[in-house]
Amino acid sequence: MQHSHGVYKRIRKRRQSQLNADNYKESPIVKLINLLIEHFKRPVANSVSETAKRNPKVKSVFVGIAQRYNSMDSTLRSKLHGKPITVKPLSDAEADHLGTRLLGETLVYGISAGLLLYEYNRSSRNDQIKEEKRKFEIATLQRKIHDYEIMTEQQATDIKELRRQIVQLEDNSTSLASKLFSFLKSG
Repeated sequence: MQHSHGVYKRIRKRRQSQLNADNYKESPIVKLINLLIEHFKRPVANSVSETAKRNPKVKSVFVGIAQRYNSMDSTLRSKLHGKPITVKPLSDAEADHLGTRLLGETLVYGISAGLLLYEYNRSSRNDQIKEEKRKFEIATLQRKIHDYEIMTEQQATDIKELRRQIVQLEDNSTSLASKLFSFLKSG
């Protein structure tokens, strides 16, 4: 039992140092998920452990997982330190304890990863909806600008026509005034 507890101490210490190093760049959602993981880790591991105690097939799976984990962990550590060691298998009780804890934590982390993925997808969908709304608003404004340009061109054409008519009316008025003046002078 001492060996698996030591493994957990090392894992916890390593994880805590990683959390402390990354703490300054964690978003509130990540901090919340870490808190949830820490909160639900023990109950889930205990539930998995109870299941393993009642079902020998499940227990053998947990023991196998723990033995492989212990073997890989010890081999990796010995290679990192350059000291070859012989890996001793864990007792059934230690392996059962370690296996259930590993599986319980894997479940909690898996669920947490699923929640993060769900939140990311939801956020992405919201961002996509906002982007589509923004594009629609831009297209609407561009359509209005185009309509105003056409209206402005039409008004410019109408103004030219009105000026032409004013000039023509002024010419007609001048012509009529001169005819009237001539008529009054002659008569």
